[in-house]
Amino acid sequence: MLALLLAACAATIRVEVPASPAVSVSVDRVAVVAHDRRCQPAADALAQQLRKSGWTEVRPDAPIRLVAFSCGSDDELLLEHEDDGTVDRRRTSVEARAHAVVAVHDGERVLAHLIGAGRDEVASSWTRRTPLSRLRKTARDRAYDDLARDLAQQINPLPTLVERRVYPNAHGGTSRELTTLAVRAEQSGDLAAALSYAEAAWTSDPNPRTLGYLEDLRRRDSP
Repeated sequence: MLALLLAACAATIRVEVPASPAVSVSVDRVAVVAHDRRCQPAADALAQQLRKSGWTEVRPDAPIRLVAFSCGSDDELLLEHEDDGTVDRRRTSVEARAHAVVAVHDGERVLAHLIGAGRDEVASSWTRRTPLSRLRKTARDRAYDDLARDLAQQINPLPTLVERRVYPNAHGGTSRELTTLAVRAEQSGDLAAALSYAEAAWTSDPNPRTLGYLEDLRRRDSP
């Protein structure tokens, strides 16, 4: 019965955690450049993804340049065969992978190097043959699209929702009340106050839950 009462005192709320980009690029224009011909598919896919995202304009004269280099792709074929004695069926699957490194330039300075990877798989129909060249092109195009999403997410990631436990009926001054105050402060965007309350909660009751929450806030607060 005591365990049930304690559980009833807790509630879970969702808090939006701001994203942490791999590099800070707060401009409204960027240029996307391929270092060589092998990197042109990666650069084209990244430029298209950034245009779709809407957070920045892709222009060749932009002050921030995203230079794709060390690019590559490969694919793997899988031939599938099914024969149950009455029907003989075959199809081909292609798994494609792509990778690239993107240097973020601000004039002559290199702000960061981003490593991106993508993959996708395409299969033909069991009943209708598809030219292998078409399957390979489709799989590689999709792999480059996946690569572009990976790189764009590193540059301009979306916020995420996390679940936090709070204790609305906690007694004043207890670790649970301090944890609840920390989460409420975090929810309002006051990270400094959230850290202060979380540290007090850990001091009052040093347990794995309060420590885990405190370390999460500290990671977000670190430069």
